[in-house]
Amino acid sequence: MNIIDSTGNTALSLTPEGSRVARILHEHSASSDKQGGKHRVAAEPRPHSNISRTPSRSIKPTISESAEERKKKLEKKKVEERRNRTLKGII
Repeated sequence: MNIIDSTGNTALSLTPEGSRVARILHEHSASSDKQGGKHRVAAEPRPHSNISRTPSRSIKPTISESAEERKKKLEKKKVEERRNRTLKGII
């Protein structure tokens, strides 16, 4: 059995067993259309539900904020080192 496309060319050539399966599938789809059977349409992907529940505190700071924090820590470290040097000089 040959399946012919809309241009009249042979689109697919089937063995006798394959043509029997194709005929059954065609009849089944035609009968479901007559019965008002609805074709399934792929559902749109839903966003993950946990996105909306993400607490705001878990959002990482921006680069500029983390740079400022690093500067503050470095400044504290320098002040602490100076204090330790002066204490050592006194003792």
